[in-house]
Amino acid sequence: MFLLVTFQLLAGTRQDWHVGDIATQDVRTPAAMDLIDADATAMSKAAAEIVQLMQRLNEVRAPLQERLAAYEQQIQELEKKLGRQSKENLELLRLQIALLKQQFQAERTASRMDFN
Repeated sequence: MFLLVTFQLLAGTRQDWHVGDIATQDVRTPAAMDLIDADATAMSKAAAEIVQLMQRLNEVRAPLQERLAAYEQQIQELEKKLGRQSKENLELLRLQIALLKQQFQAERTASRMDFN
């Protein structure tokens, strides 16, 4: 009750009490102490529920993070493989160009011989 009245006073919804009235009253009455204990119990239960919710969130989040890490690893491996293949393809293209140049030179040489 004390906390409710205090909240009402702070919120400005309780008009029948004045701040001086609260200061002159003994707030350690059994009823007030019961309310304080009840509030503390409720806060303790709420804190425990929050801890449980955070644990469940972490349990759900962990597999997701593991899957995301696995995807990132696969992407990196594929990028490396692509890089290797690009180098191999580049080397293959260089060899094909060299072969074409040789064929070109051979044709050129052969065509010069035919004209002479």
